[in-house]
Order: sequence, then C-alpha cells, then structure tokens
Amino acid sequence: MQPRPEGFGGKANSIVRSICYLAGIKDLSAKVVGSHYSHNTVKAVFKALGSVKSPQQQSEILGRPVVDDTTLRFLRDSQ
Repeated sequence: MQPRPEGFGGKANSIVRSICYLAGIKDLSAKVVGSHYSHNTVKAVFKALGSVKSPQQQSEILGRPVVDDTTLRFLRDSQ
C-alpha cells in the first residue's frame, strides 16, 4: 500500500479499498500479490495498517529530523 496525493482516490482491490475507506484513508494505491482469498487479504491489510509508523517514529529510526510539507514546498518553489 502506498499513500497518494489528495484527490487520487483508491486504486486497489475492492476489499483493500473498502477497509481503508472505513479507516478514513481515501487516497491510496495498493496491489494484492499472491492469493486473492478475501480472508487473507483482510488479515494482510490489518497487518499493513498496524505497521504504519508516525513521522516522529520514522525520524528516530533513520536519525533524521522531520521536515514538514510547507518547508518542502517553499524549497521547491524557490528553485
């Protein structure tokens, strides 16, 4: 599963899209690899959603500071 820009929508298997929509995730891209058995797909989606890290947790793992989106836009627009 990958996050996508706002307005992208849900390009994924119907089960994945339904679960993410109920969780409040509207913009994502996902592909089911291997078995399309619905029980396994549901378990995989919940496992993936449970393993998501916050930006602060990820910055601690990588040892880099968190940069907010507004700073990135400013740097991109100034070039």
